[in-house]
Amino acid sequence: MTGTKIPKLIQALLIPIFICLVSSMITPVFISRVTDAQYLGTRSITLSTTKAGVQSNYNVSWVTDASGGNVTVGGVVIEFCDNDPIPGGGACTAPTGLNTMFASGLTDTSQVGMTGFSVDTSNSTVNKVILTNGTPPTVNAGTTVSFTLGGTGIVNPTTANHTFYARIATYDTSAHAVAYTSSNIGTGVRDKGGIALSTEQQIVITSKVQERLTFCVYSGACSDNGTVNLLLGNTNGILDSTSGAYVDKTTKFDIGTNANGGAAVTMKAPNTLKSGTNSITAIGSTASFISASASTAQFGMCVIAGGGLSASTNPTYFDATCTGANVPQSSGTGAPTANPGSAKYGFNDVAAASATGDTVGTKPNGAGNSTGNLIAFMAKPADSTPAGIYQTTITLIATGAY
Repeated sequence: MTGTKIPKLIQALLIPIFICLVSSMITPVFISRVTDAQYLGTRSITLSTTKAGVQSNYNVSWVTDASGGNVTVGGVVIEFCDNDPIPGGGACTAPTGLNTMFASGLTDTSQVGMTGFSVDTSNSTVNKVILTNGTPPTVNAGTTVSFTLGGTGIVNPTTANHTFYARIATYDTSAHAVAYTSSNIGTGVRDKGGIALSTEQQIVITSKVQERLTFCVYSGACSDNGTVNLLLGNTNGILDSTSGAYVDKTTKFDIGTNANGGAAVTMKAPNTLKSGTNSITAIGSTASFISASASTAQFGMCVIAGGGLSASTNPTYFDATCTGANVPQSSGTGAPTANPGSAKYGFNDVAAASATGDTVGTKPNGAGNSTGNLIAFMAKPADSTPAGIYQTTITLIATGAY
């Protein structure tokens, strides 16, 4: 059987068409790839306070892309929006009340990993901070960058428990950063990313520490009530110039306070020991030993600290010789003070009779109570001291300096 022959003219026309078809099947298609900016690595913005409507410092931090290589950065844009965190992703609704115009306090001392930047106050807005550097530094890949938008602080959004966002983009030059818009991230972008933030209702905890001052004067126990009555003399409460001085050290006081300035114990007394117009002479403001002379009358006191009283207390009553060993209890016994020269006593009757009184002890703040402080009272008449009942009333007052 003879096949149908294709005329030579038709063959001549088909060959170029076939070659053209085959050629089109093996020609590669070239697709160009547009390189996009890298995304910021681990990133955060830490607020010094998240309370709504108050000024807060914003510490901004991120890690540059480790695979992006070292780059120069001349500008940074941080835009705060209510709607989304996508840089250049579209219109940005500014959070109500947020104001970044107080953030001009950015300094080199707060910049880590990327230094020399300042806030462009001319192009920044109430919800957008632009940082620029006319000499763009090189920022290494994988570098941690941080800085604080400080000054007097950014004013937080005024709505509490409210989520808002930060859009961040870094640029090769300051000019490219300034050209950023909410809907067009622009050119020269190095890194970009978004962060979510939130204001909050603060938890306010209130506790009160009241002023505290504890003070008691006693002869038996601090819990005792009533006046401390001392019978200063022998077993019958009698002083005699031929016997010498008698001492009573049964009066005690305790004091404690939380006052910042501590507390002072002040003594007030209208006079020294008196019987009508007659008196037993007060020793005075300078502590002195008991006189051995029968012609000398004396009345005085000294304080034996039980612990916690200040070492700078009035030396009239806190002489170093006033110790338990040097101050024997002789009141109420048949024997007066055995060694009249072993301890010094004083009694500033002028200060004690004044409106402010005379300080006999001070207690610093804290460190527990000062307990068991002893007041030793001493009296001796002179040969010429008239007979009579000699008395004085001493009041101790504790005052805290809060």
